[in-house]
Amino acid sequence: MHYEVLIVVARYKEDITWLIPYASQSLIVNKGYRETNVSDSLTSFPNVTKEENIGRESHTYLHFIAKNYHCLPEVIIFTQGKIHDHFSEDVSTLFSRFIEEVNSYGASLPTHIHFTSDLAHKSSWDPDWNVHTVEEVEGVTSTRFILEDCYLDNNKICFSEWFQVNIGRPYKYPFKLYRSAIFAVHKSQILSRPLAFYQSLLRFCSHHIDPAEGHFLERSWYYIFNEHCNTDPVEK
Repeated sequence: MHYEVLIVVARYKEDITWLIPYASQSLIVNKGYRETNVSDSLTSFPNVTKEENIGRESHTYLHFIAKNYHCLPEVIIFTQGKIHDHFSEDVSTLFSRFIEEVNSYGASLPTHIHFTSDLAHKSSWDPDWNVHTVEEVEGVTSTRFILEDCYLDNNKICFSEWFQVNIGRPYKYPFKLYRSAIFAVHKSQILSRPLAFYQSLLRFCSHHIDPAEGHFLERSWYYIFNEHCNTDPVEK
């Protein structure tokens, strides 16, 4: 099946020459500078937009969805600018696999599935990964949050609580995710949630260059587009 495919790239200063074969299918959302080096020139790409450097890739993805909600391409591949840090396979093989999975399931299969938590070694994907109990003087303990100063309205919150309130499901094992926020999705999966849902999430990554909630969203993309509408590809 042939799809209209758009590759949305969250780029800061990464070398994106690897993407040149897909230049006509790509939208480069540039949050760094426009390179002058010929080997890494953005002039190879006909579709480049410039945005403020806020919100990590989560802001890039959600801003694109909110802006284009009523005119989305059939399939969107979302990726960071330096894909080879995260996937070792050839880009054409990876993108072909993504399209095949979208054809079968509506979205990419999860690239990581965590079946349980190691209580002795807190995982970066655990429900409370961003909260730490620190022992201070005279046995007094306090709660510390990763990225203490980067929460919207200074609302320090455990990931699992944020996930349940804003993604609409409890955190439970097995927990599935898209590694490094690189995945593909059919527009029908996006449209299965209302525009207001994405606008609400967008506010969580519009307040800081590195918002804590941006890390929450990186862990949530699979559930944003899948299990809420009974289309879990793993269980089909």
